[in-house]
Amino acid sequence: SPGNSFPGANVVARSATDPDAPHFSCVSDYLKSGDGAFVIPVPPGSYKLSIARIRPGFYEGSSVGPWAESKTDVSFTKRPKSGTHPLAVSVAANNSAPVTIEADLLP
Repeated sequence: SPGNSFPGANVVARSATDPDAPHFSCVSDYLKSGDGAFVIPVPPGSYKLSIARIRPGFYEGSSVGPWAESKTDVSFTKRPKSGTHPLAVSVAANNSAPVTIEADLLP
């Protein structure tokens, strides 16, 4: 629900079977819809999804998504513990896999 959404986190998809395969990512709530949604286009396969913090130096011209435009933006003030609650997901060709990821926040 929008009250529990987490904008500005880096959601990462890693192959569940090949640690050397490319990783894919997207910033949550990239479209600023208020629901924390994200879409990561990936080839068919099994993936582990996790949350990663956006590095503090990635703001202004180097920003990662709309929640990292200044040092005080949400990506840097509401920080998840990286890697918390990894989730396994399988994706078939031409299909999507809706998921909800929970993350613990750093103090």
